[in-house]
Amino acid sequence: MKYFPMFINTQDRRIIIVGGGEQAAQKYRLAKKTSAEIIVASPVLDDELAFCAEKGLITHHNTAINAALFKDTAMVFIASGCRAIDACAHAIAKSVGAMVNVVDNLESSDFITPA
Repeated sequence: MKYFPMFINTQDRRIIIVGGGEQAAQKYRLAKKTSAEIIVASPVLDDELAFCAEKGLITHHNTAINAALFKDTAMVFIASGCRAIDACAHAIAKSVGAMVNVVDNLESSDFITPA
């Protein structure tokens, strides 16, 4: 078995989503079912994510991504839609030991989620 089915404790933890478009919104819809604080890191958010930020459902991180953002997270979803940004975010997140899922990139993902 290549993937082991498991559940991750999200109580009092953070989920980071890198990206502000539809792929990121899809990951938000999955993450919002948890008790984690959800942080979306992107300079620009689509309408759905902007609404969520406005309502306080997510924290919008719109400054430079650095290693501190990814420390002590339950999981990280990288969904910017840009391979270069995804690769950079992946490298930074992995440098602090974060568990990472890169959308549409199984080789770079530590975990996968159902579609």
